[in-house]
Amino acid sequence: MNRITVTRSICKIFPPLLSQRLRNKLYPLNLARQQNIDFSIKSITGSTLQGNTSDYHGYRFFIHGFFDWRNIIIANSIFKKERGDIIEIGANVGTETVSFTDIVSKSGKVHAFEPLPDNIKVLDKLSEKHEALFIHQCAISNVNGEASFLIPPVSSSGTGKIIQQEIKNKKVVTVKTARLDDFESMLKSVRLISIDTEGHEPMVLDGSLNIIKRYRPSVIIEVSPSLLSKHA
Repeated sequence: MNRITVTRSICKIFPPLLSQRLRNKLYPLNLARQQNIDFSIKSITGSTLQGNTSDYHGYRFFIHGFFDWRNIIIANSIFKKERGDIIEIGANVGTETVSFTDIVSKSGKVHAFEPLPDNIKVLDKLSEKHEALFIHQCAISNVNGEASFLIPPVSSSGTGKIIQQEIKNKKVVTVKTARLDDFESMLKSVRLISIDTEGHEPMVLDGSLNIIKRYRPSVIIEVSPSLLSKHA
């Protein structure tokens, strides 16, 4: 058995918190980036996602079949009892989108919002295999318009973000912004909203109040004090 197979086999035995520590020792990130492996791997919920081990999100998915297991557990527990839609704001390269889509299955839809063109290409490929997955190329905020979006390094696809001012020696692209409330006509029975926008979360919530009031969904929000202080 090669190193990757051994790592996967061992990580399957242990719960997520411990398995991720073991992964770091058995198949560290620097080795995964050095090997730069293109992959097509099944998620823990069954469907396949394509990626590359040079990206931190891809690296974790490559070993475990998930990136953030907590969000998948929450979604699964909700949709065991309820039917409806999932909204994912900040879908990145689909490491959780793929499992959200499996969980919703035929009972609803997943609306995934992502502004970065390179990430959209990955998500579009995923949506071709899933009729219940709808991709929207925009950044959810509290205004309709445009914003400066910091392009993340290839090794960390999930760290792109809306910024208020230029950052020296960093690449920036202009992206479309929209309020989630303006998509209300295409949404139906929203049961879960997942928000990961690297410090822009307060503005996302401000532009989503009507939908939250109407459907009273469960909401998962990434909270990073340092990112909030810099960008919110």
